[in-house]
Amino acid sequence: MFGYHALYFLSLKLAEPVVANLLHYLWPLLIILLTPALLPNHRLSRTHVIAGLLGFVGIVACVGDAPLGNWNAWWGYVLALVSALIWAAYSVWAKRSAAVPTSTVALYCLLAGITAIATNFFVQESFSVSRWQWIVLIYMGIGPLGGAFYLWDIAMKRGHPQRIALYGYAVPIASTAFVSIYVGKGLTAGTMLGALFVTISVMVGRRAENASTAQDWDSSVSESRPLDARPDLTEP
Repeated sequence: MFGYHALYFLSLKLAEPVVANLLHYLWPLLIILLTPALLPNHRLSRTHVIAGLLGFVGIVACVGDAPLGNWNAWWGYVLALVSALIWAAYSVWAKRSAAVPTSTVALYCLLAGITAIATNFFVQESFSVSRWQWIVLIYMGIGPLGGAFYLWDIAMKRGHPQRIALYGYAVPIASTAFVSIYVGKGLTAGTMLGALFVTISVMVGRRAENASTAQDWDSSVSESRPLDARPDLTEP
């Protein structure tokens, strides 16, 4: 968890933030691709890949014409991709380790926070945090950020990783829309187009899940049917 955040924030510092954030949001597509490789009884269909790509197109439409910035910052883009891969692998691992209680997420966050503070002492020569900033940091750690990790772990353990990954594409769309409305700019055409693509992505993904479930049901019924009850295809 510490490595994921460290690489992500460092990528925002080294590279163009908008582009780095766009590359970071490849993690839903990576979850879709990693799920059949790391989890048994999970298959990757062509429809899953199409749904994932549609969701990423929605993110691109939402971002718009983002400047690439200085090409010397390519390390930042690499770090953004690595952070996306780390988060995707962690999410799939949460599903694979369903027996591990969700309460352990608090321990992960605590260790990551302690490591971040210790690292900061070595990276920065001096820094000061006011009392109000400490209050905000504690609130963010226990509230929105900690709560998000806690709920995400529950979702990955109880839900379908590939379907949840498609829903994850709605995060940047919703955040962009919220910020646009909050600052008084309203919803842009790119945001609405991105939301449309994400909606189509989820619908395509659900169709793939329904088809997979129906196929598994037919297979289980066929295997459980007695041999004498099956039709004799050799008779004319």
